Amino acid sequence: MASKTVGSREEAEARREKAVAFMRQIGNEEAADDFEGMSTQEYIEHAGLQVRNPRSKRNCYMPTNGQTKDDLKEIIDTVEELLDNVYTPEASREEAMAAIGDALDQIQGEAEEADEEDSADDDDLD
Repeated sequence: MASKTVGSREEAEARREKAVAFMRQIGNEEAADDFEGMSTQEYIEHAGLQVRNPRSKRNCYMPTNGQTKDDLKEIIDTVEELLDNVYTPEASREEAMAAIGDALDQIQGEAEEADEEDSADDDDLD
């Protein structure tokens, strides 16, 4: 026998309640009482149901700042390139810090430019 699928435990409970009502409607009080005495889990097992989503539905959306995966890859590539350009093993600590600061300035400048472009695009929609 193929199992029937329900979306949630709530849907299975609604089916159990319908079964109780149907059994009463056709005059089968004993079966209605049996269904009424079952827990939702017992009804699921009795009816051979399979619950697709046993938990209540939750929306799992990742927060976004408007950047796509390709945008983020491009940022990573840029950062990698900048750090490769500033890395020199013989550099003093001060020189290394200055080079890293310059790289950060470039990265932040690119991020600000992207934000300004996004704002301009949003303004165009108004």
